[in-house]
Amino acid sequence: MGNNNTKPGHLFICYTPLHALIAKKVIEKEQISSFILVFYYHVDSEKIRHYFGEISAKAKKAFYIKKNNNLLHTIKVLFGLFFNLKRQLGAAPIVYTGNVKSIYSRFLIYALRTKTLHTFDDGIGNVSGEGYFYKGLTPGAFSKITSVFGLNFSYSWVYGLIRKHYTIYKMENVMPFCEYISLFDFESGGQTTSNHSSTAVLLTSTMCEDGFISLDFEKKLYKTVIADFNVRYVIAHPLEMHDKCSDQGVTIIKSEKIAEDIIIDLKKQYGSIKVIGWYSSALIHLLNVNGVETVNIHFESNLSLGKTKQFFESHQVKTYTPNLKAVKQ
Repeated sequence: MGNNNTKPGHLFICYTPLHALIAKKVIEKEQISSFILVFYYHVDSEKIRHYFGEISAKAKKAFYIKKNNNLLHTIKVLFGLFFNLKRQLGAAPIVYTGNVKSIYSRFLIYALRTKTLHTFDDGIGNVSGEGYFYKGLTPGAFSKITSVFGLNFSYSWVYGLIRKHYTIYKMENVMPFCEYISLFDFESGGQTTSNHSSTAVLLTSTMCEDGFISLDFEKKLYKTVIADFNVRYVIAHPLEMHDKCSDQGVTIIKSEKIAEDIIIDLKKQYGSIKVIGWYSSALIHLLNVNGVETVNIHFESNLSLGKTKQFFESHQVKTYTPNLKAVKQ
């Protein structure tokens, strides 16, 4: 009964290192002194634990939870977490999350009877003009029916709860009520070398992990990229589950830092760096760094990427189309 006269608790839900970095900035900006953190992960790694540690160090309580697509696992995790959070947060907590569409976020928002939702960028998916966050914004027939019985926790319903969205991009955003926050300070690029040496860096993705292409296809794709650009360094995606570039004469950089910070560190050795990736938000984040050229990998697929491709090209990211015949051999 004692929760009625207390301020609502603050809950942060993160899924990626980028989420953790933005959440940390939001906590500092809003001077939030007490909060609970839920950090979901697909793959446990030193990098993921590093960013979990950065934000959890100041949390009142923190949960580090593995998530997968198994229904029974998901139900067990969410209900166990709900009862735990309800005791910790009380009624109608304020929720902050970088992926409001995930059932792992939506269920907690609904079950905790949240009335105030603040979101932050998940990456370029918020500003690309198409894709995951742009679908389901208006309620469908099923959502309208379930809402009559008070059971609706659809994306469209949750979207309507958003009161503020923290964005790291000065661009049109799919989320409402945007407020810009500065995350990356690359204007000076730190200490850089004055020589004219150059190198190329490949950022891998999670195409096969997401079921978009096969592991074998992704390995061959990167082999082609490495050959075409004479790639010297590879930075693996933090959610990558497979080694895709071994035995290709490249240096795979293992670091707790995110790709953007690794590139800035390399700028201390090289006068110019070409960064190649598949629709990676890092390509956008690195746009204004002197001596860094960004290249986006594009190939025809069953994914709708037309607007996203135009988005990258409109921001001066070059498009590279590999020879798929060579990749498929």
